[in-house]
Amino acid sequence: SATTKNTTTLGIYTLQNDSLYVDAYNERNQMLPQPTTTMAPGINYKQFTLNVTITNLMYGPQLAESTTNNYKSAAANVNYLIDNICKNSSISDTYIGCKVDGFRSAAGNSATTVDMICKVRDDSSKLPFDRVKLYRDVSQKTNSVTTMGVYSLQPDSLYVDGYNEKAPATPTPTTTPVPVYQEFTVNITLTNLAFTPQLTNLLSNTYKSAVLNINNLLDTTFKDISISTSYGGCQIDRFRQATDGSGTYVDAVCKIKNDSLSSPFDRVKVFREVSLNTDGITKLGVYNLKSNSLYVNGYNEKTLISPTTTMAPVNNGHFTLNITISNLPYGAQLKDSASTIYKSAVKNINYTFNSIFKNSSISTIYDGCQIDGFVDAPGSSGTTVNADCKLKDESSSSQFDRVKVYHDLSVISKNITAFGIYTFQNDSLYVNGYNEKSTASQIPELPIIAVTNVPVQSGVLKDIRINFTLTNLYYVSDYQNPSSAKYKADEANLVSLMNDLFRTSTVQNNFRGCKLQSFKPTTINKFINDTSVNFTCTFLTDVVAKAFSEAEVYSELQAKTNGLTQLGSYDLLSTSLFVNDYQLVPSSNVFTTTMTTTAVVPSATDIGYALDFTIINKNLSSLDPDSEEYKAIVANVTAKLQDLFTSSDLKDKFLYCSVTHLRIGSVVVSCNCYFTKDAAGSNNLVQNAFAQGTNSTQLLGGYYQLKPDSVAVQEIQPVKQTEELPFWAIILIALAVLLVLVLLFLCCFLILLLLKKRMGSYKMEQSLYGTYFPHLDLRRHF
Repeated sequence: SATTKNTTTLGIYTLQNDSLYVDAYNERNQMLPQPTTTMAPGINYKQFTLNVTITNLMYGPQLAESTTNNYKSAAANVNYLIDNICKNSSISDTYIGCKVDGFRSAAGNSATTVDMICKVRDDSSKLPFDRVKLYRDVSQKTNSVTTMGVYSLQPDSLYVDGYNEKAPATPTPTTTPVPVYQEFTVNITLTNLAFTPQLTNLLSNTYKSAVLNINNLLDTTFKDISISTSYGGCQIDRFRQATDGSGTYVDAVCKIKNDSLSSPFDRVKVFREVSLNTDGITKLGVYNLKSNSLYVNGYNEKTLISPTTTMAPVNNGHFTLNITISNLPYGAQLKDSASTIYKSAVKNINYTFNSIFKNSSISTIYDGCQIDGFVDAPGSSGTTVNADCKLKDESSSSQFDRVKVYHDLSVISKNITAFGIYTFQNDSLYVNGYNEKSTASQIPELPIIAVTNVPVQSGVLKDIRINFTLTNLYYVSDYQNPSSAKYKADEANLVSLMNDLFRTSTVQNNFRGCKLQSFKPTTINKFINDTSVNFTCTFLTDVVAKAFSEAEVYSELQAKTNGLTQLGSYDLLSTSLFVNDYQLVPSSNVFTTTMTTTAVVPSATDIGYALDFTIINKNLSSLDPDSEEYKAIVANVTAKLQDLFTSSDLKDKFLYCSVTHLRIGSVVVSCNCYFTKDAAGSNNLVQNAFAQGTNSTQLLGGYYQLKPDSVAVQEIQPVKQTEELPFWAIILIALAVLLVLVLLFLCCFLILLLLKKRMGSYKMEQSLYGTYFPHLDLRRHF
């Protein structure tokens, strides 16, 4: 009590000074027994019902379950407030107590109806219970059924034992008209509230705490300015991450009475009063504000628009379009971007908007509209459509006149009543915030990156599976339960990141939405705690242009995630992305992959098979083996054939496959697959294994679509390797040959020499008749 200034303030909160209980102890009634609803024996009592709708208590799943902390907290607060009212009413002498019987959804979950059962003593000595008198007592103590403590009430929602002043039971000849409320938007940036995924999860404590704090601060601010008497409360619509990372955007929708007793809403005056009460848009309670971030119904002093000015600022070549379609009933499926009704509505409305604008004054600079969302139209069974439309480039912004465009659309749609299959609520059209009914109203524009491609108008919806691994999101058991708060929070954040990625990409006009299918633990690189996420994203394929391919989606993801490394605050494993089992192998890894898959060298006895087939859902534009496209197909096909045969009945005999040739156009693949020698003569076995692994020759690896009759298998003999003599043996053989030649030469020389000598020792000349020698032989004397 002392540290809260006698139970009056706690930080940013103001306390009711007699409301502090510590383990049931309270200074105000420490001597009194605690109130109880237990009846003493012999005392009769009467029950009655009390029902009221609280507009600033959003209904959620936790209010449907009486065991949750949210239910218990809300029930305790409402019980306490009703007890105080009844104890100071006409039934104070006989009142025993009230108890919350349950909570119900109201106004599309944006409000909550409370059902209570109350008891009074049925005592003949006291006045009988009068529900009309009690109704008026409660009405008086809740400011005509508008506020009850911290809660804002729907004025016509109070029922006491079934009685309501709207009913004809009232004896009063005249009735006070029920206040009619006008909504306005408030947008502001909190620089010291860091944006986290929990701020997108309606069930998280972080979200609830921030909503409660900011709602109370906004209430305090507006109740202290000129609209205090007509102010009806604010409701946080959503939190968004500031584009510069400097904090959190807060989008709120507030209400003000719109009747003859209230002054007309002046957004300029309210802006300046709020600016003054927040120290020049710098401080809101404990929060620091970005000084130029305040918008009141689209008005901001930085972008002041004079009532006579028709040129509204266009953000990066974009402008907003809002309209209510009367013959499009709002339902839960219009909240789900993956539902058939949502997709059909988006397609039809985009076509309608394009047809209208192409007949307007901006037809030459108009570049398409993107549906931002559908909203339940208040007071109508129809649906409000919020769209972001584009001009062809930012320079076209100077030619955009929102008033002229508004008038063009009004004429084309027969005074905003109908166009094509749709009928419109005639006062619901807003062009960049401009509306003829209330020219002071301006809806804040949402920045979307400009692109120049034309929206796809027709085609076939195609679901594409996208898988990747987040290395800084650790897998926990909560991911096995889609109903857990952790699952829902991370699911909402990841889906938002994926949707934002594709909506600002070159395929944004094909994109229709992503849905998270599951979280899975991954063992890549042995990081067991990493998490693999599996999405199904829907695209509209263009039947006129080339077929929409997985490669385009892969390329966009690669470009938008900094080379497959970063998605928002999440770190990606760069090699983990698969789009329908398609994965682009980086050029630096192609040769490594090839080396790995061809590491087994077949022996002379191993058997090879030439395998040929045709891929019909992929076109090859270049025969250059060094091109990225060629190398990617070779690496992918090689890997998928490797997986196919290692999972087949021939896995024990399989060695490897190698792509030898690709043909341009629909890709004809030629490859050689090698098996051990005991697979000889197994053409049929190889062909059957291939057929089984490709779903009867239809799909290879879940990605490549095959031409069924294109498969051919033929046995080949691997080239036998010639054994070479060792170097030393060659030298010895050469020396031996040389020695033989030398010896042969010597033999021939010696034979010739011997023959010559023998011929010189004989007198070859001799007379036919012989020779006569005399006695005196002169030769002897000499």
